[in-house]
Amino acid sequence: MTFEDISGLKEHPAAELFPLFAEQELQDLAEDIKKNGLLEPIALLDGMILDGRNRLRACKMAGIEPKFIIVNGNCPSPVSYVASKNLHRRHLTTGQRAAIAVEAKALLTEEAKNRSLQNLKHVASSSTRASMGANAPIDENSLGRVNEIVAKDFQIHPATVKRATQVKQHDPATFSEMKAGRITLEDARRKIGVRKPSRPTSTHARVPVNGHNKSGRTPEHGSTNWIAAVVERYDNLRAEITRRRKENHDDRQKRRWNPEDIIKRFQSELLDWIEQELDAVSKLTTGRGR
Repeated sequence: MTFEDISGLKEHPAAELFPLFAEQELQDLAEDIKKNGLLEPIALLDGMILDGRNRLRACKMAGIEPKFIIVNGNCPSPVSYVASKNLHRRHLTTGQRAAIAVEAKALLTEEAKNRSLQNLKHVASSSTRASMGANAPIDENSLGRVNEIVAKDFQIHPATVKRATQVKQHDPATFSEMKAGRITLEDARRKIGVRKPSRPTSTHARVPVNGHNKSGRTPEHGSTNWIAAVVERYDNLRAEITRRRKENHDDRQKRRWNPEDIIKRFQSELLDWIEQELDAVSKLTTGRGR
């Protein structure tokens, strides 16, 4: 397939979930393709580019004829396919992955509807299908699990998807900044003034100081976003481990890494952070003149 042949190729909606490379990134990719050739073919689904639109642009820039692979019979979920191919290639923040996951929800919902309609074809007669038309039943279990499915595909927690959805609903411009990686998810939530959860009243929810609950109160300073921040750190850790595992699989002899080093580093940073929080709590409770 020549450049003339592919000039009319359209991009699959799932391919547009991940942003195009900036000019310098594209130039670097073109130089690599010129030197080493196109190592991974461009994936086509139903005559559309599903994965590899950056590689296609780089091939044109480098003057290298692209290679293609047809995935029509081996792609039950275009969204999952694109996520699995792109997450380990790019260094995305939790906020960026969450933003892409939010935008993928509509596509996953459409996929669930299409699967339901396909299943309907096996159980209903032609006359029944014609009479039901657009009112054909949808797989509610699939639709209800969209947050969980998209969270798994994009290696984040379902609660992170919900928080990112709130940002998009409140302020699309801030959501775009988050997707571009200019601000974090929690900064975006603070910017739009999302209401913070009320302080727990149960004694089991009180924050301990040095292992003991001295204040008998829930501190106001530094604790309202505690769980959200821990979840974000966990998501980043899991994404980093997954990315490095895939890199190691691609080039096992050249790369040497130990996931335990990442975990230890994360634990150390998390403990330091918790100690700072507890110090702040201690100062608050002391200042209240108990």
